[in-house]
Amino acid sequence: MISRSGTSMVLAVATAGLVTVSCTNQPSGDGSDTSPSTQTSTTSSGGAILGVPAPHGAPPAECAEPIVARKKNVPTAELTVLGREGDQFAYEITKKDGSRVSGQSGVFTAGQTDVIFTTGVPNSQIQLVTITAQGHDGETGKCAITTIK
Repeated sequence: MISRSGTSMVLAVATAGLVTVSCTNQPSGDGSDTSPSTQTSTTSSGGAILGVPAPHGAPPAECAEPIVARKKNVPTAELTVLGREGDQFAYEITKKDGSRVSGQSGVFTAGQTDVIFTTGVPNSQIQLVTITAQGHDGETGKCAITTIK
């Protein structure tokens, strides 16, 4: 099921549980937003989309805030990724039991600054989160979040 309300999309992924994806191009204005969605991307045109180098054959580097931020003090993984027009992001969560959960954003449109992945996966079950970036302007790559609490 895909439902649109303003700039938010809710995706129900039958095989992986409920995943919410929110795309922002302006702050909510209610003062409750603690995500970095009001910040601009710090990657330069043509640089690494995720703000960290992605050497071939090497494991992905740790994701750099504020480009990729994990919401703190919540029981499930919620990830915010900053980008620009033409970027597309995906995440893959490797759980401690070896199973995997994944999701992806659409291609960023003009004025879109971030995507928020609300995964529904309890932090206590997560071993690793990998973020993948693609874009027409910048270096495609991956980064990892290894410190899940």
